[in-house]
Amino acid sequence: MAVPPTLDRLTRAGHLRRTVALAVGSVVLAAAPPGRMAPPSATVLVRVRETPGDHPLRNAQVLVLGGESSRFTDARGEALLPREGAGPLHLRVRQLGYVFVDTTLPSIGPGATPVDTVQVTLRRVVHQLGGVAVRTGRACDSIESPTLTASVLEQLRMGAERYVAFREAYPFRVAMVRRTKELLGDRPIVESRETSHSSDWGLRYEPGQVVRRLRAGFTVPLLFLAALADSVFWDRHCFSAAGVEELKGARVVRLEFSPTRDTRGADWSGVAFVDSATSLLRRVEFQLTGLEPDDLPARLEGYTTFAMPAHLIVVPDTTIAIWWRTGLSRRSGWGSPSVGQVLWVERLEYTRRPPPPDEFPPAL
Repeated sequence: MAVPPTLDRLTRAGHLRRTVALAVGSVVLAAAPPGRMAPPSATVLVRVRETPGDHPLRNAQVLVLGGESSRFTDARGEALLPREGAGPLHLRVRQLGYVFVDTTLPSIGPGATPVDTVQVTLRRVVHQLGGVAVRTGRACDSIESPTLTASVLEQLRMGAERYVAFREAYPFRVAMVRRTKELLGDRPIVESRETSHSSDWGLRYEPGQVVRRLRAGFTVPLLFLAALADSVFWDRHCFSAAGVEELKGARVVRLEFSPTRDTRGADWSGVAFVDSATSLLRRVEFQLTGLEPDDLPARLEGYTTFAMPAHLIVVPDTTIAIWWRTGLSRRSGWGSPSVGQVLWVERLEYTRRPPPPDEFPPAL
């Protein structure tokens, strides 16, 4: 899905500008000297390295499978986790852009060393080109090679989980500006300022509720990262990693999505562009499908760009959309869109404290 020509022209013209399965890696367990046993340790030190290069990997997530403990590695690539009991400890180590690794620390008994140490090496995800047409979900095209698409979807899911952890640790308020312009006529631009809180910013994807009717018109939820990473969204959409291309100087994976053939009613189709180096979501182009001729809107399309308030954390930055109030005409086709709207984030205000730079360093 390319940027709609009408939307592209309007943006350039200034109408909508702001002024308007197997993890490959090595695991090394630090063993206690022979003959030395101690009580079960209270902590586990996890050292994470990347390959090639064997450098410390910061901001990797280390979590206890089946438990609630989760930590991110520091500048030395280290994270300290609490350990309860002497039973085996199952860990998963992952980072955006890398293949995750699962490992298990064996049970320990009396005489074990005070701190268990585990070293994990992660390798980067390699995005491959050529002949990739992967679909997931029901009523989709046949699957040719699921590797690339499965990898991109997993990275999106990890990014969504990371954002949730970020907003819970550092809650914030969002200040937004919305400008709406009637494109047919000389009506002035209508501007409004809105606020939201990180705990409820962004509606969840709900099947059958993509377009919500109001007395004065309609509302549609933005396609947040959480929606694209939602298993419910996956069940109702087909995905295809269509290759790698360039977006503003960066190499991105083009992930196309569309409703399954058995999906009824209004839903989303479009393209998500995921950075091939960092696996961060950069842009989403969207269009409503399944609309009836007398629906309001009769047609809607647009795109959202994303910003990084902290390292490896993405949030919506600017959304631009246009829609038509009337359907397709035999004489004039779709004609000009009826309304254009831009919504952008003016600022984030942390309600407790901002994230420390050593945990979420600013993006370059």
